[in-house]
Amino acid sequence: MSKRIVMWGGCVAVMMMALPVAAQAQEVATPPDGSDVVEVNVGPSQGFRLDVAAGVKGGLTGAWALEVPENSAGAIDQQTKSYYSQFGLGGDVGLALDIRALGLVGLETGFRVSFDNGDGYNELTEAGSDKILVRINQYQRTTSLRLPLLLKVGKPDGLIRPTAAFGVEFVRQTQSSIRYEVEEVSAKEAGNTTAMREARNQIETSTYPLATFALGIEVDAGPVKIPIELRAQYNLKYGGNSFDERVRFDQGSGEKVYYYNGAYQGHFGITVGLLYDHTFYIGQ
Repeated sequence: MSKRIVMWGGCVAVMMMALPVAAQAQEVATPPDGSDVVEVNVGPSQGFRLDVAAGVKGGLTGAWALEVPENSAGAIDQQTKSYYSQFGLGGDVGLALDIRALGLVGLETGFRVSFDNGDGYNELTEAGSDKILVRINQYQRTTSLRLPLLLKVGKPDGLIRPTAAFGVEFVRQTQSSIRYEVEEVSAKEAGNTTAMREARNQIETSTYPLATFALGIEVDAGPVKIPIELRAQYNLKYGGNSFDERVRFDQGSGEKVYYYNGAYQGHFGITVGLLYDHTFYIGQ
């Protein structure tokens, strides 16, 4: 009798040890009608999901800035405005890295180069009327480096997945230029006035943070995903509405020279990317 008890006890112990292993591989379901047992394979737990996508992004960008208030003390040929309201289109391109937990929320960063343009103009009119005498066109051209730090949320699965992002993008202008071109409408400007204007009205590069908000979709194309986004941005350090806040001047030993902070007030754009997407399961 004691041998049988030992043998049964050993069998029970082996079965208890094997039970957790078997539970990882299958579940046993008994139909309500009492027929044969059905084994359902459910597989092992997959662990914590982490999606990492890396690749390139680029697209069309826009920029704008408000005019600098008038400065009567430095008028050139009766013109008291030095830097005009501007708007223009450009582009950017660079690398992108998107890391998301559970496919839902994460961080997007990267490194891009942008080429921003701002065009504006000012019209001098005849005193006491709206008759245009000359039109002065202004062109700003800027090259910048950009570093985004954005909180990214999106739908974890599906062929087309909506996304949203918000955060800060840091801009460092590496090169900026400004030039003027005069259209003589119903009067002539002195031949050296444009040269005087360009000699006096200089521009400086700027570094500033952009509050950023983006909406878009991601297209699942197998091992890669294609993000398409609309982006709106505002300069958190944009200068005020006074001449002194946005322009510094250097009298030196000769003529006064203005140095304009070339930061744009805001940016916008539409970007398209191609990112290799891989899913990891931590703790599998």
